[in-house]
Amino acid sequence: MVQIIILLFLFLIDNFSLFGIEIKDIIKNADLFLDISEYENAIEYYKKALVFRPKIIDIRKNIAYAYFQLDEKEKAIKSLEEELTLFPENGDAYDLLVYILFKQNRIEETYDLFENYRISLKSKIKSHNLGLGDFALGIYFKDTKNYSEAKRYLKRAMERGYDKTKCYIKLIEIELIHDNFESIRNVINEAFNLCGNQPEIFFMEGIHYFEKSKINLSFLQKAVEKFENAISLNPYFEEVLFNLAAIYYNFKDFNKASEYFERILNISPENSEARFFLKCSLYKSKKSTIEPDISLEECPEKIDLKKTLRENIEYKYQFKNDRSFILQNINSLALSYIRNGNLNKAIEKLLHGIKVWEESPVINYNLGMIYFLLDSLKEAERYAIRATKSFFKSGKKVKFYFGIGPPPKERPGKIFSTEFMPIEKWSFELALERGNHFLEAYDLLGNIYFKAKEFDKSIKAFKKVIEINSNDALGYYNLGCAYFALREFSEAEENWKKAIKYDKRKKEKGEEPKEAVSGEVRRISVIVLKRTVSFHSYKSLGSLYAERGEIKKAIESYRKAIDIFPTDADCYYELGKLYLKEGDKQNAIKYLKKYLEYGTEREKEVKELLEKLQKRNY
Repeated sequence: MVQIIILLFLFLIDNFSLFGIEIKDIIKNADLFLDISEYENAIEYYKKALVFRPKIIDIRKNIAYAYFQLDEKEKAIKSLEEELTLFPENGDAYDLLVYILFKQNRIEETYDLFENYRISLKSKIKSHNLGLGDFALGIYFKDTKNYSEAKRYLKRAMERGYDKTKCYIKLIEIELIHDNFESIRNVINEAFNLCGNQPEIFFMEGIHYFEKSKINLSFLQKAVEKFENAISLNPYFEEVLFNLAAIYYNFKDFNKASEYFERILNISPENSEARFFLKCSLYKSKKSTIEPDISLEECPEKIDLKKTLRENIEYKYQFKNDRSFILQNINSLALSYIRNGNLNKAIEKLLHGIKVWEESPVINYNLGMIYFLLDSLKEAERYAIRATKSFFKSGKKVKFYFGIGPPPKERPGKIFSTEFMPIEKWSFELALERGNHFLEAYDLLGNIYFKAKEFDKSIKAFKKVIEINSNDALGYYNLGCAYFALREFSEAEENWKKAIKYDKRKKEKGEEPKEAVSGEVRRISVIVLKRTVSFHSYKSLGSLYAERGEIKKAIESYRKAIDIFPTDADCYYELGKLYLKEGDKQNAIKYLKKYLEYGTEREKEVKELLEKLQKRNY
């Protein structure tokens, strides 16, 4: 009888947790917590699942990843060892374990793991990381000059499914160390056969011919040709651009060298090395039009080429859920933090959203908005610009994806290739030229530049808003503000009048001003418009006319503003002052008294002025 009860219990917990909750739902919740970087909650739910079903593959690996993200590496290692003891064929768990030990400089502990756990060369588990552990070992042995072991692990990494191009780059680097030209050629040919025309392989082939040119100068042209092949495939390949610049510099073609150094700086303006060599090139070519801040003696005769590529070994987390679903949950969680006033926590969540999809317009926009509210204008600009980038091809149309919400919008237009355009290189100028139609992102950029007093850029951003929606009343209002800041009164007046016109049209149609995208991102303006666009436009026109000395027009505009919002104290104050200039003492007193009904900021000043006005001799 007892045996029957135990068997029944085991059957039940194999399919359900207590109280009828399915274990798959517990795991589903845990997976979502892991996806949105709520690691403590993920661990808690995965452990609940293990209570009822102790032998589920990958659960302990997922727990280990969560511990690793929480910087509890020993717990992560222990959990992976438990996973591999139960499921010795789990190659992804092996790769994560090797990666963690590699990061901790404990690589010597990993030598025999592959054989000890009987990891299969052909895993049934799909993972972006299969072979990562062996690749890390290959790098380690290359760095410690144990080249035979390095080759063995790099080849095994490829066999297990790791990126062949990355592995071949390291194999070619090893052959270059030995200066065996025939062997190098064989490995390069093999790389092209298996990987195709990859820019990184052309880079290594260029290095190969450059090394040969030290013996026979005729190979130098071949090196240049291979570097140019790499650039044609990836125009943002900085190491290749540097090598071409260095070759031309070394052969005293400083004009050509300058061109390549300038291209590097266009991609990475912070590159101090390229900036220094550009100055040297301009100095030596006598093309510098400004007094150089370096001396000729500081500039080298020769520049060494870059001969290796930086390899950032990272374990790539595989999301359990659909990307849009994850982003929706991350965004909702971030917005809840914002509502509670915890902006730093919201930023933390949204930055995790960037890891999910770095080009998400909504996530980037919301980050830009928070940084704008925190007066971190550089960060706000960075993310607002990124929000304008994402689009993808569809036949003869370019589609613009706004992340969360309705299906992507379409518009006809020229298809621009951004295959090798890193998002960090996407600029405000590119956004204006070929960005998406995320109107709110350009509106935010206009506000950022306005706040930073970069009014010319602010005007460009608001013009883009109007280009996207020619009936956008708020866009015209903001554009008028930017022109007014530059004292370009005619343009400011024209745009504020358009703002009033389009605002009235919306009211006539019964439309509410658009304040959100997919219900999740709020729109802002140069002045937070708690009242209508028309009210602010009339008020701004009043200020403009007053400054131009057109008193009657100013009075008319302020009175129209009051008709829309009768309790605005500032309008009454300005009207009182304007009537005073006109010599209309009665109206001046009337409007200044109205100011005291609604305003307190200038109360003392207004009372003193009224006292003087009410004297007979004023």
